Amino acid sequence: MAGSTSRSGAWPRPYRLIGGFLLAAALVLGCVHELGDRIVEPLLPVYANAISLLDDRFTVDDARLSREGTGEILRFRVNLARPLLVGAQEWDPFGWGRRPAGGFQITYTVGGTLQFDALLLIVALAWPARGARELGWRLGIAAPLGAILLLLDIPITVVAELRNFLATVADPNGVSGWMVASRFLMGGGGMVLALIAALLSILAGQRLSDSGQVPVSETSRPARASR
Repeated sequence: MAGSTSRSGAWPRPYRLIGGFLLAAALVLGCVHELGDRIVEPLLPVYANAISLLDDRFTVDDARLSREGTGEILRFRVNLARPLLVGAQEWDPFGWGRRPAGGFQITYTVGGTLQFDALLLIVALAWPARGARELGWRLGIAAPLGAILLLLDIPITVVAELRNFLATVADPNGVSGWMVASRFLMGGGGMVLALIAALLSILAGQRLSDSGQVPVSETSRPARASR
């Protein structure tokens, strides 16, 4: 949160840092709980196009939010874009010829979709700033970094699940490289990337805020009156 420190680069006092994190966490997590579905739903077409761009063997037939239990989930139904040779078998897309309609279904929770951005925003808001100018620069830098995290996580996860399925059909012991990347993100790597993005935002915000301040030089000070 915006505030002042005793000097530039000083480590914030523990009670202030803890209080800032608690306040920022309550604010961000409350927004995620109340507005998460409204944030994610407009991104569904973007996710669908990104999945096809990452692997043109797949096409997303349906992408929607649906309620499961007490929360909202993203539900993707994906089909093959064309017949594929999987192992020694040729697979036709669902609905082709005698194959019944359907598709591969992948689900993801709304909270899981926003977790990396929530962590980035909590850290960016909680770390003390020397004023509104620095906080504004910080959040302005955090926004595009958060957008990158938000737009990459879901398409990578969906493509990883699909590719891993095809890999295991061709070879029961096979593992897709995309699954390694997905497990890295889900196993803590995404949180590390969010913390790095927050650190970059904080440091860049400080530098940009400092660069906009005009220092007072010795020559600009008013001359002392002499007797």
